[in-house]
Amino acid sequence: MGSLVKETPYSEITATLEVLERQGITREHFKKIRADSVFAKRLSGVACGTWPGSMPVHDDYAFNLWRKFYKEIFDIDEDLYEALKRAIPESQFDFSWMVIMHKRITSFTQIFRAFDYLGVKYADHFLGFEINELDGLFANERDPKNGSYLIRVRNRQEADVELKDLSADNLKTKCIKSITVLERLMLELIFFWTTGGHLDTGSRLTLCSGSRFLPGGYKIPAVRWFNQGHDDPNQHLSYGTCSFVSTGWSSRQVLSWR
Repeated sequence: MGSLVKETPYSEITATLEVLERQGITREHFKKIRADSVFAKRLSGVACGTWPGSMPVHDDYAFNLWRKFYKEIFDIDEDLYEALKRAIPESQFDFSWMVIMHKRITSFTQIFRAFDYLGVKYADHFLGFEINELDGLFANERDPKNGSYLIRVRNRQEADVELKDLSADNLKTKCIKSITVLERLMLELIFFWTTGGHLDTGSRLTLCSGSRFLPGGYKIPAVRWFNQGHDDPNQHLSYGTCSFVSTGWSSRQVLSWR
């Protein structure tokens, strides 16, 4: 056993347990810590000051966070600032969340393996296709197959309310760049890895207007955390059409050099 177990007096252990109990911690939480290494790592990181617990809004912290994220989740250790410093879109008011898409992470299979690693459940089909069959079925405004890049999005858990009455065709006509389905899933990954929470948990979905389902290009993927009245919450993919408008469907505007 480590020195923490050997050196901590019983009186300190009981006093600590009393404090945790007052904060609502139960034996079930300790059971989860023992069984879930990712959860345990997140808690220890918060306690030691190495886990942010919230999405960073400053670029230097964001690049450091994304480097740690890619190292743990995808085993990619790279100086992302050095790789992307010439393609950082200028920051604008409330566009403070950064999403970095790496050239080596280009498939739905890789993304959903990361969800598996983090213990995040997801619907395993979309329009009759299995998750591992989705690669190559979308036309995207930006694609990491063409090289690593980054975008900025608004620092919001829910999709942009400003875009609630705009279809994918409306956004294209207005020249508003919007998030792709892979970008939205990557944002979900790092949001959960950082905070333990999920995006689009209310009545709103993110319409991924930067992607179009092939053939035809008239179906637009949408993503949400599906939990309302559902016994098995999961990351859920659905779709609308390019002309579809609903107050519950909004895209996320992006700032990007691409």
